[in-house]
Amino acid sequence: MENSCRKKYKQSPKKWVSAARRTGFRRNSALIPANAGLFHYAGNNPVRYIDPDGRFLASYHAHNKFNASFEWYKNKYNEKLNLIWKLDQMNGTITNPPPNTTVEDTINWDEVQSKTFMPNEAGKSAIQMGYEKNTKEYTNYVNKEKELYSKIQQLRKQKYQDGTHKTDLVDNMLEAACGIYNSNYREGLSEGLSKEEATKKADKVADDYLYKVLEENGL
Repeated sequence: MENSCRKKYKQSPKKWVSAARRTGFRRNSALIPANAGLFHYAGNNPVRYIDPDGRFLASYHAHNKFNASFEWYKNKYNEKLNLIWKLDQMNGTITNPPPNTTVEDTINWDEVQSKTFMPNEAGKSAIQMGYEKNTKEYTNYVNKEKELYSKIQQLRKQKYQDGTHKTDLVDNMLEAACGIYNSNYREGLSEGLSKEEATKKADKVADDYLYKVLEENGL
């Protein structure tokens, strides 16, 4: 699937927008209840986002889980603000809003849950490449992808000088990696490679790019 990486969430302070960059209030990816949705594989929008054969970069798919989880935590925070506002209206009081820890909560949740979902997503990619489950090649690939996503999690924790997390940098580098993956996959097929070999080639080039960006950021 050539466009399998194009499962992307963009977020602004108040709403999701598919193309705009967000500023200030950042981040989203792994779901909580919504993960069970029939169309979660397509960002709950099967009209716009498709992934019919399941071929994708494991780290990109895992990051989408982070994005969806961010929306869940963001909604919970907004619900809390609305409740405080209603109570203040009833009681004639003014209450200072609680600190917004949406990003931190999502990062913490993602770190715990990724121990399960990242091996699963990497395993799916490994099978797409023709690696048989429980073989040395399969295990090595899954471990490599787990290590890569762990570094991506570390990058997400880093902050800019203004105190905001580098979640936009993670988004941008994974989007770029998807472009690299897709172009190299198509190139491999045009060279006569099988789908499995083309996938291996594309995945390696995309991962090399991700490691380069991570190294530039001290990881």
